[in-house]
Amino acid sequence: MSSTWDDFSYDDDDELLDSGVDSDFVAADENDDSAVKAAAGAALEAPEVDYDGPVIDVPQGKFVMLCMFR
Repeated sequence: MSSTWDDFSYDDDDELLDSGVDSDFVAADENDDSAVKAAAGAALEAPEVDYDGPVIDVPQGKFVMLCMFR
């Protein structure tokens, strides 16, 4: 199976922010202070999670192995 990029088009991030987010929302920039980034993230509504499994707890400094089954 192969895929092509024939229908690939430019995705304007500003358009996405303007269309579905409160007009008072100001997105954080990568150069902003951590507190500014946290405030920007807290201003957004949390997404709904559709996962009924156990909580995945990964201790700091560890990683989760990703297994792909075919």
